[in-house]
Amino acid sequence: MMYMCTCAFKRLFLHEPLLNSNPTFLFSSPRRREKYAWFVTLLAGTTALYASRTTVPLVAPSASASLRWSKTETGTVLSSFFWGYALTQVLGGYLGDRFGAERVLLAAGVGWGLITFWFHRIVYLFEDRDSSLNVIVLSRVLWGAFQGGYTTLPFNKKYV
Repeated sequence: MMYMCTCAFKRLFLHEPLLNSNPTFLFSSPRRREKYAWFVTLLAGTTALYASRTTVPLVAPSASASLRWSKTETGTVLSSFFWGYALTQVLGGYLGDRFGAERVLLAAGVGWGLITFWFHRIVYLFEDRDSSLNVIVLSRVLWGAFQGGYTTLPFNKKYV
């Protein structure tokens, strides 16, 4: 991934005409503008993705103390994200090829964005401790599934 980002950076910013004082090189052709827009959009999305992925592990100690979870229950909540994430790696690529990467990226981004936005309410949705834990685990699996679908699409053969 880092190699691909480095290559994309070099192609976008270190191209010879750009170094020869042509400030409009990045936007000189529609194809170049589209590549630049995809690069910026995917970079912003991936940054937001990693930021939202790390929120729950950071608050897990205080959440588990507040909700009186055992270490096993805390581990289940934390690992449930990666079950959804791992299961949608191949599925996200397939859906991107079948329906188009733009549609799947939009659906995945909206899905994990909404779960990220509403997660603090999901935690306290039920009074019953077991029901609450089950809903939290399900939302974490869905959160991972949406993010797994998002991360496979930048490597779609159309954009690489």
